Amino acid sequence: MSIAAGLQCVDGVVVCADTLHTGLGHTVFETKLDYEVSRIGSASFAYAGHPGFAKATILSCKNALHRTAANADIVDVLSRTVNREYHRLILSTPTYAGDNGYHFRLLIGVRAQDGETILYSTEGPALFPCKEGYDCIGEGNIVALYLLKSIHSSSMTVERAMIALTHVLSRVKGFVASCGGPTQIAVLKSDNSEPRVNRVDLMRMEYLFGSVEAGMSKLLLDLSDRSMDGTAVLNSAVEFFGELINQRTRFVFGDDVTLGEPPRLPETIDDQSPPPPSPESLGGSDES
Repeated sequence: MSIAAGLQCVDGVVVCADTLHTGLGHTVFETKLDYEVSRIGSASFAYAGHPGFAKATILSCKNALHRTAANADIVDVLSRTVNREYHRLILSTPTYAGDNGYHFRLLIGVRAQDGETILYSTEGPALFPCKEGYDCIGEGNIVALYLLKSIHSSSMTVERAMIALTHVLSRVKGFVASCGGPTQIAVLKSDNSEPRVNRVDLMRMEYLFGSVEAGMSKLLLDLSDRSMDGTAVLNSAVEFFGELINQRTRFVFGDDVTLGEPPRLPETIDDQSPPPPSPESLGGSDES
């Protein structure tokens, strides 16, 4: 099975997917993303479900984008192609139509000729825009939708969407046994830059999310524990935020960075106490 998710952003659209493929007696890692650039626009694809039929439909969509007239509407071309291929591959065969194991869904990011970017999803042979600005397909999509609902924002940029989707897929992969492998991300930006499939290993980011989640859970338990006094709760909060700073440092500069001490509790300062003496008042000088 698969998990794929997409986000509509103010400056583009992002789709991502895991890479785990399981079959009878074998497990492989393979991309579930694709994209195509044509004269009528660009499209990025992610799929979940039957891999053979999904990839065949994506290939037909890519070919259709190049066979149409220059003034054709890219969404109309994709919609008609998905509808035709789904009927041809699945619904025309009763055995396949009645078995969900042969079905598939697609997430399609579209960039029109004018630069407008929209996220689309399929359900059977139908293609429709994601009105909420996000969607998830595949195994674990309920968990992913729950997480995205609290993360998504209409003002989200492509860069933040990539972080959000990495977080969501890492949570799903840790919960659903049939989802796994490195996360891959495809980006379509509204500035007509080349769409890309980002194959950079995102394990460091996923580790960061996992460690922060564990620390946050402990902090929430401490905040709700009436047997703990205020000082103990404050120490727990300081410890958590100190670990946040350390994890942020590791993420930005690498795992081999020398970490500093966590932040200390603020000291109480008497407002009436005089300020510390300056070097000039003690007769000191900056000169040798």
